[in-house]
Amino acid sequence: WRDIVDQHYETVTVTNAYEVVEWIERHYLDVVDYADPAHPTPRQPVNIPGQLSGISHEGTLLYTLARRDEGTTTSARYLEASAYDDVSVWLVDSMRLPDSGSPVLAAGTNIFLARSATSNEVAQIEAWTLVESTGRFTMRVAAPLPAPAHSLFDFREMLAVQTGSALNLLEVRTLHHLGSGTPPACVSGEVGHAAADPMRGLWVPLHDYGVQHIALQP
Repeated sequence: WRDIVDQHYETVTVTNAYEVVEWIERHYLDVVDYADPAHPTPRQPVNIPGQLSGISHEGTLLYTLARRDEGTTTSARYLEASAYDDVSVWLVDSMRLPDSGSPVLAAGTNIFLARSATSNEVAQIEAWTLVESTGRFTMRVAAPLPAPAHSLFDFREMLAVQTGSALNLLEVRTLHHLGSGTPPACVSGEVGHAAADPMRGLWVPLHDYGVQHIALQP
């Protein structure tokens, strides 16, 4: 599975006096079928609503991220679920996302969405899913965060949430807090390449400085 981006300028003549240049971006899904491993078959690329963010249901459901215009000067991010039948793509549901600084992560059938704090609510993490019977995005569970999140990482049974300099471990189904730790100052950890164990915690590589273990709380 690969997301191909087609970007180009398009000149639109508005009057005889001047031209308006529009920036057009299209995303295409490129798939190689390995049903017959000895003869891989590339499928015809298909136009998808935005940047590919995740897949579920054995590739029949796609999750994409895109920014949509909401007026002459405003726009917003959207997460969209689309059905894919190996030939075409149909939009199933669309969900407006918070501001661009709030991360979102599609991990299988789970959609994790972080929200920043407001004057009335604390920062929180939400777990959403697309309900098959209704075809609608539905929130499963939510939990407060100690600070606004800026990165999310999926480790199957655990979710790693970066809030400021801290790394928080949450249980995927309930978002129950499992443990937390803070990488050493001035050391950039590669959380995306960490190794996880649901019984012992997370090991984060620190480049030339070894590995940091974030243990689970008793």
